[in-house]
Amino acid sequence: MQEENWNQEYAKSVGLFLNGKGLNATDSDGNPVVDDNFFIMFNAHDQDVDFRLPEKAYGKQWIKVIDTEKPDKKQEKFEASDMCSVPARSLYVFQAKN
Repeated sequence: MQEENWNQEYAKSVGLFLNGKGLNATDSDGNPVVDDNFFIMFNAHDQDVDFRLPEKAYGKQWIKVIDTEKPDKKQEKFEASDMCSVPARSLYVFQAKN
């Protein structure tokens, strides 16, 4: 993303991939610290926004673990590269399952 994109009026959503295998840390025994991969979809727009989940290299299946619009909704499963519509002013967090 370019610097000028951050100040655009239309820039009201962002997707963020968190690579749990890319942590540059070790535990007290010197073993690499690893975690699951996560994908976060932020939608601050007043309309729904479509996002595409990461491709298979980053997770074959994705589980929606947080949905701020419907916090009590059962976790949903999605496949790699699936499209997902995030409601207005909402946040989704997906966890990769390989």
